Amino acid sequence: MKYLKRWITFLWCILMWVSPAILAQELSGAKETCMVMDGNSIEKAIVIKYIGEYNKSINQEYQHIAAKFGTRGKDYEIMGQKLLQYNNKFYDEITVKLLTSRQERKLYFDISEPFAQLRRQLR
Repeated sequence: MKYLKRWITFLWCILMWVSPAILAQELSGAKETCMVMDGNSIEKAIVIKYIGEYNKSINQEYQHIAAKFGTRGKDYEIMGQKLLQYNNKFYDEITVKLLTSRQERKLYFDISEPFAQLRRQLR
């Protein structure tokens, strides 16, 4: 039963885009619960990994947004984007307007890894 619970937690964490560090804590039996990295706050920012090119890495943000909200132009629009620095990490804050409800939502992406790579390339 103990292993079944861990397996279910493992699958749930993967499906909810949980950071690998938090997932490792959960699988090791640490007391903290698995935190969903849903991008709704800077503390729950979706981690963007460097995948060879800065633009390809950052494109992952738009893939996450489309997966969450649907088709750009039909279901949502991007209203703005800001680069933030918090606790020695870099984040993109993207404001999305949902076209059916007219609500605006802010999503946060931890872009520390691709941003660091870009800075190295620019030196």
